[in-house]
Amino acid sequence: MSEEKKDNSEVKHAHTESKEHKKEHEHKSDHKEHKAEHKTSEKHNKKKGNEVLFYQVLSGILAILLIAAIFTQGFTGYGKKISDIKGVLSQDSELAGKLTEITNILSPAKQETKEYTGDKAEVQFYIMSKCPYGVQVVDAIAPAIKELEQYVDFKVDYIATENADGSFNSLHGQTEVEGNILELCAIKYEPTKYLDLFTCMNEQYTNIPTNFDACAQKTGIDTEKVKECASSDEGKALLSASAEKAAQAQAMGSPTIYIDGQLYQSGRATTDFERAICSVIGDVPECEGIPVCSADYDCTEQADKIGSCVNPNEKDAYCEYKDPVKLEAIILTDSLCADCTDSANELAGILKEGYFKGLSTRVVDYDNGGKELMEKLGITTLPTFVFDLKIEETQAWKLAGAQFQSAFQKSGNYYFIIPAAMAASYNPKVEICDNNKDDRDQDGLIDCEDDECSSQLICREKTEKELQVFVMSQCPYGIRGLNAMKQVLDNFGNDIKFDVHYIASENADGSFNSLHGQGEVEENIRQLCVKEKLGFDTFMDYIWCRNADIAGDWKSCVEGLDQATIESCSTGTEGKKLLSEDLKVAQSLNIGASPTWLVNNIKTFSGIDSETIKTNYCAANPNLSGCSNTLSTDTQGAPAGGSC
Repeated sequence: MSEEKKDNSEVKHAHTESKEHKKEHEHKSDHKEHKAEHKTSEKHNKKKGNEVLFYQVLSGILAILLIAAIFTQGFTGYGKKISDIKGVLSQDSELAGKLTEITNILSPAKQETKEYTGDKAEVQFYIMSKCPYGVQVVDAIAPAIKELEQYVDFKVDYIATENADGSFNSLHGQTEVEGNILELCAIKYEPTKYLDLFTCMNEQYTNIPTNFDACAQKTGIDTEKVKECASSDEGKALLSASAEKAAQAQAMGSPTIYIDGQLYQSGRATTDFERAICSVIGDVPECEGIPVCSADYDCTEQADKIGSCVNPNEKDAYCEYKDPVKLEAIILTDSLCADCTDSANELAGILKEGYFKGLSTRVVDYDNGGKELMEKLGITTLPTFVFDLKIEETQAWKLAGAQFQSAFQKSGNYYFIIPAAMAASYNPKVEICDNNKDDRDQDGLIDCEDDECSSQLICREKTEKELQVFVMSQCPYGIRGLNAMKQVLDNFGNDIKFDVHYIASENADGSFNSLHGQGEVEENIRQLCVKEKLGFDTFMDYIWCRNADIAGDWKSCVEGLDQATIESCSTGTEGKKLLSEDLKVAQSLNIGASPTWLVNNIKTFSGIDSETIKTNYCAANPNLSGCSNTLSTDTQGAPAGGSC
């Protein structure tokens, strides 16, 4: 699924983004103004260190959630491995950022102090102005730069793509392009004040660039000079050169950080940056007294133990190591599912290495106790992990809190990872549709003869001029794909029959889980209610309206329409039934990535721009008049194959 990830990377926004990202997994920090004094910096570090650790641990569960981006067809032999996560997510700048967060806590770089040589430390940031992860590191390094400015050559460049017509795309939209340009102009014309401007704007980073004027006045920036630069070809030239520099550095995740020419993969609190810079410049007075650790993630020397930072950010700070909590997980799987066990074992390695160091696992097969355990806990699909209550005693569980824990469902004295987090859609009770035998249902019907296989791709009846898409309503890539359908629908007119379905999972108690949280569940239901009550054309208009501000008030998109009917449907049992029935379509096809397109009822593809959608549709439906037209390839700064 796609680090930044809300990302969080945007592995996100990774981008974790985010989401983009909350609904791209975004985080609103309570940023404070930074002071140059070291004492004030240390106080700030303690708060930021906790935030960094939270995001590092949260990024871990995002890695689990993002497996849906790898297993885009669920656990049915699709062929991707969890070990390929980095390669897949490297195509997605925000999610790559989330993945970088994971790397930071698993293998932070170590720095050793050396004698001062008189050389400056080169510190290079590649960011996006509205990426929450980029915001986080700029705010964290600002006090360090002020404290050590005479020893540091600090540079900031921006990740974006330049189009043939000279315009730009950036992951968080056109406002981010404008923010990138404004910040580059501020760097050029206000080299001693721009960090104060940035930290001010970052307090409300989702409002960039509209908060520039107020922050410029507050920080004494020459507003006229910077805005003149930003509104002219000069600003575009600055972004063009900056984006090219980021591309040459292969900086796809925001932030990508280099210190002294080396990729920086350590902590992101102020003292972490101070410690890293001091290890480059050597023994200078300003580096005296920097604490050994800022937070627990600094304590990794004993890889098999849980490290804790005692007295963080204080001169007498030290690392304390303890044995990890012994935790057993049952890998609940089915030998008839080709990829379930191997994939779950790979994930177990990730969990043990990064989050539950005391983890041990054992496999329980469906035919050897697994069926009874599924029924006992209310588990409906495989594979999954079942943990005992000791998971609550682990460091990862305690530090990450509710957002981390939302990927787990408690049932009696156990927790299991929810299907949405595992992209787990394999139902061991139903007919396997391509093995030429009658399976566990024992109804005498084989493969496609069985009604349970009627919706499987291998058994589906081919249709003509039909396109369906499977989405999560708050997935940024699903949003882009649905927005691209405006041009596709206009292009084909009556030569296309289109429909939208949703991706989530239903629990045994009738509640639902969706990747982007309860808000996404509620929006999925509302959209289905609009389609049911107001018709398809109004449904699409509602979707396009909501996509412009998915976190805003939904009622603004049904003004003048029957709001009461939609609210009654979406908050009552009718809406839940609509979603329950709709989810069966994606589940029967083992579709877990948003967006996934199904053309003519038999072939799936991915894509988020109009031309890609048209091309795949025309491949299955040649000779349509609209197939000769060239449509937009704009992906709004996101990777063309991106998905949640």
